[in-house]
Amino acid sequence: MWTLELNLEVLCASSSDKVNLVRCLLKRRDARELVLGVLRACVREREALYSLLQIFSIVIDHALAHTNPPPSSRAGKWWYYDPSEEEGAGREPPSPAGSSAGRAGLPSKPIDQADMHRHVFLPIYESKAVEDEYFIAVATEYLLGLSSRGMMAEAFMVDFVLSLMVEASPPRYNVLHQLLQYHVIQDSLSVAHRLLDLEREYRPALQLALDMLHRLKAHQELLEALLSRGLVVEAVQYAQDNAPQVKMAPKRLLSAARESGDDDAFFVAFRFLQAEMQAQHASHRRSSSTFLPEEDCESHIAYFEKVFGCAA
Repeated sequence: MWTLELNLEVLCASSSDKVNLVRCLLKRRDARELVLGVLRACVREREALYSLLQIFSIVIDHALAHTNPPPSSRAGKWWYYDPSEEEGAGREPPSPAGSSAGRAGLPSKPIDQADMHRHVFLPIYESKAVEDEYFIAVATEYLLGLSSRGMMAEAFMVDFVLSLMVEASPPRYNVLHQLLQYHVIQDSLSVAHRLLDLEREYRPALQLALDMLHRLKAHQELLEALLSRGLVVEAVQYAQDNAPQVKMAPKRLLSAARESGDDDAFFVAFRFLQAEMQAQHASHRRSSSTFLPEEDCESHIAYFEKVFGCAA
């Protein structure tokens, strides 16, 4: 019986069709490092983006197939024998003498997001092998490949891409905006907090973060983001629109209103809390229709009476 053994290193060096090369390597035994090398070379040599998207898709599909292998059509047959069910299963059969890299049989181990980050993207980023614009486009293609298959990008991968866009010269905020708008970068608290940090450099980042926090139902984080920026009336409006899921701590709201220096906002916040307390008391969800001693709002009550000349 004849066997064919390939020299994969020579194949990698001589092949100009990187798409089919990666497809071939992923079907060979122990070719994982070669695949990673081909991926790095593709980026360094500025492979066309549409080809890179094809390559990334092949790598992602290969990883998915290992995570969720398709059921065998024979597995339900009475005559089907699966050697992995025998005692001692899981041990790899002995390989013949010599290198096994060019042999078919057991496919290469999957390349996941951590591998792509550690062995492809980080080395190229650290070596500055390509310009920012192209590298951001490459990383974006990888995220698109994940998103098109319903896979959520890991937090470290999202953070890496965000850093690329923010640190680029000039920053690529418009690309970031589009990725968020079309949910290529999925909602998460870590992304929302990163967007809040970008507010000074990119004003729309605040609204993007607030929208994301709302979709995540992170009501308290959203309210804190508003109050810490002196947007007291907006916080009150949000609490009214999303009651009863949203709870407002009286002392925190009134403190933020006073710190804003806007007495009109303080009046709105104070009257909002009074209306809330009266409604809760009427529905037997609160023991008093006024501020409770443990809420520690005496100084705010005194300030209200002093500024507006009426009893609280």
